Amino acid sequence: EWGVVLETIGEERYPISYVGKHPLTMYQLKHFFNTCRIPHKECDELVSCFRTASEDEKSPPTHVIVIRNGHIYTFDLYESKKLLTPPEILERLKDISQRSDQTIGLGLGALTALPRDEWAEIRDHLCQIDEQNKRNLHIIEQALLVFALDEDNPENLTELAHIGMLKNPRSRWFDRSIVYIITRNGLVVTNSDHSAFEGSIPLQIGDHIQYLIDSFEKTNSWSNSTYSYNKKTVQELRFISDTYILNSINRATTLFSQLADDIEVFVINVEQCTKEDIKQYVRIHPDTFFQLCLQLAYFKLHNYKPAPTYETAATRRFYRGRTETSRTCSPEVVAWCRSMAIEKDQFTEKDRRKLFLHAVNRHQELMFEASENQGCDRHLFGLNDPSWIKSGGNGNFILSTSCTGFTISVGGTSPMCLNGYGVFYRISSDATTFCVSAYRSCPDTNPQALADLIKLTLIEMKISFMTSNL
Repeated sequence: EWGVVLETIGEERYPISYVGKHPLTMYQLKHFFNTCRIPHKECDELVSCFRTASEDEKSPPTHVIVIRNGHIYTFDLYESKKLLTPPEILERLKDISQRSDQTIGLGLGALTALPRDEWAEIRDHLCQIDEQNKRNLHIIEQALLVFALDEDNPENLTELAHIGMLKNPRSRWFDRSIVYIITRNGLVVTNSDHSAFEGSIPLQIGDHIQYLIDSFEKTNSWSNSTYSYNKKTVQELRFISDTYILNSINRATTLFSQLADDIEVFVINVEQCTKEDIKQYVRIHPDTFFQLCLQLAYFKLHNYKPAPTYETAATRRFYRGRTETSRTCSPEVVAWCRSMAIEKDQFTEKDRRKLFLHAVNRHQELMFEASENQGCDRHLFGLNDPSWIKSGGNGNFILSTSCTGFTISVGGTSPMCLNGYGVFYRISSDATTFCVSAYRSCPDTNPQALADLIKLTLIEMKISFMTSNL
């Protein structure tokens, strides 16, 4: 399925996305494949060898990387200029599983979890040890995609989020723009670096892939077919190491575990509040509804204090546009939160409803302004001013939030700051699903309590609109 998407993007046949009548830039899709962040002292380099047919007659590399049990393998997605079928790919993956079961691999990918300057120095040393190491690194960095086959069997979305964010660094390659992690029980989670593209790109491609999978399942084209292949087409990338490299891998694994152990993640599925529920009863944009419920939940949990809040606003209407920050904790939102909590007895239901609508309108105004490139954060990024930082500037927002849309996928991220939360969410026809993260080392945060309160607020707010006579 990824090969089909590759061909449509490479041949520039991928459908243009729109918001209303406005087309969006599709430039970021070019960095989905064959893209890697190369470590250098002081500043990394984003390298992509993907080219569309109109840019270069020479096709980009079409090999993929598969990491399992610390081993790194590669094979080409094409054979005799034809895209491999799912059964042909499956045979290669079975072979990789059998080979990697025999021993535990070097786990070189853990090095990509180190601080960037340190990894840059180790990478240079690795290339100096043997020319084979340098060739192998280029194969990984130029590959079409990277996949990791994990042995975990997650039973819920929280466990799946842990696998994507906090586990198994020896079978990852964090320099890559995206790594697809497939669990033993067939679930898929990704680990993504947003240097190359925003989260909306893998979400969009993920929806496309799911559509293709559903179509293939309906036709059932390969169910009774058997395929054989030359096992030499799957090659293991073997690295020559020394004591310095081995010690660095162990140190990287330990450092990763220490950082991962400090993060708590919870994913909650709220079937009692769907996209249709919000549209039918509340009659506002579902994203706005979630943001206001989040603000109220935080306000109640943290002694009636508002939090500087970041919400991602897309600026893809503009040439090579990326994002801008929508600062969604507005005075209007705070006024409504106060009327729902600390000053509840001073307001009638009608008054609280008016304040709610004022907050709704302000949120939508802020999102529109940010998407029109009228925000302030990208222009002032890097400003060294205490009041700017206190307001959330330079990546110091207490609430770091993003809506992954109305898709099958939900995302998650670590908080921006020690006393903050990461809150990502999707609002679909079957449920509202959200991911809350926080640092264990901060005594002031409680992600489980915040997640529970968000869920309760979503349900209570929906019911209040369902039963209201206003």
